[in-house]
Amino acid sequence: MNLTRLDEKNEKNTMPPKAQCRAYLRQQAGQVPAEPASLADLIIPDEMTKTKDAPGQPEERFLLYDSANDETYDGGRIVIFSSDWGLEKLALSLHWAADGTFKVSPTLFQQLYTVHATTLGVTVPCVYGLLEDKTELTYRQTFNQIRAAILLRHPDAEGIYGTVITDLERAAMNSFQEVFPEKQCSTCFFHLSQAVWRKLQSLGLQRHYAEDADFAVQVRCLPAIAFLPTADIRAAFQEVVGVLPDECVDLITYFENTFIGRELGGRWRPPLYAPDEWTQYARTLDGLGRTTNAVEGWHRRFAGKAGSHPSTFSLVTQIQAEEAHWRVEIGKVVAGATPRHRSAIWERVSERVTALTRRWRDGDVGTAHFLRGIAHNFTF
Repeated sequence: MNLTRLDEKNEKNTMPPKAQCRAYLRQQAGQVPAEPASLADLIIPDEMTKTKDAPGQPEERFLLYDSANDETYDGGRIVIFSSDWGLEKLALSLHWAADGTFKVSPTLFQQLYTVHATTLGVTVPCVYGLLEDKTELTYRQTFNQIRAAILLRHPDAEGIYGTVITDLERAAMNSFQEVFPEKQCSTCFFHLSQAVWRKLQSLGLQRHYAEDADFAVQVRCLPAIAFLPTADIRAAFQEVVGVLPDECVDLITYFENTFIGRELGGRWRPPLYAPDEWTQYARTLDGLGRTTNAVEGWHRRFAGKAGSHPSTFSLVTQIQAEEAHWRVEIGKVVAGATPRHRSAIWERVSERVTALTRRWRDGDVGTAHFLRGIAHNFTF
């Protein structure tokens, strides 16, 4: 008997697979795999399908869904990461925020789309989705997977009710409302005001805006209409239009077509975004967030860590670290730590806007003065 060959055979049988060895060596060296040439070649390594192992936090499943493994789906590539911890936060929270970003998206994908939950006064990222495109099919599949995962683990989840605030992305809004019909979907005031600002710039009016303070306030009265209830928005729009100078005619047409709607040839032409989707009136009186600023702030901080257009595997590694970070942060709040709040300046602005809205509701101030008051409390 050849003992040498027998020993070699036994050694081979006890050796871990080559892929596992390579993954271990990469992990020890702090390296990530090279970026594949195409999405067809993209395979998420096993070590990236789990959360980070940490004291008191053993690793668990993190890869929630990869459309490459779904033969029933025939759309753009979707890779979703969310732990059971993140899904629980969504299940327990009545208030969500959702937003996409292109800056940190790998070149193989069009965006990183995140869904956040408000828990213990903190806005926490719970789901991270790498999406190949921005079609309704892709969004619908993404949201269907999130909903199914939540209800599988939490059949009586309160989180499918309540509210969600999103950016101005028509396909995402349509899909969210279809998959979560129980949830009230509204757009972010920041994105509304930025849409007006971008149009103002495209019309070459930014210099006039910068040099004429009264003109600037008049223009900001357009997005300020968002702080009125839906039933009063159209009349308020006509009131604002009546004081804007002639040079704003194209801006007025844009706002009317996009956010108000108009009569055209005796028929009503609805806007791209209906007033009941962007009014901030009820959210203001209820003390809810009117913007995705907390999410936008998270995107900025995360981009500082991940960098611009990192490789897919570098980004996933950063997402794993981010998930571990938020577990620790929420653990501190549960233990009694004070959560970080908005700056004192933003708190004062929010208080003034809420006070103004209440005064208008109670009939203590007219619509024109109310809109100018709101316009003095934000800028583009």
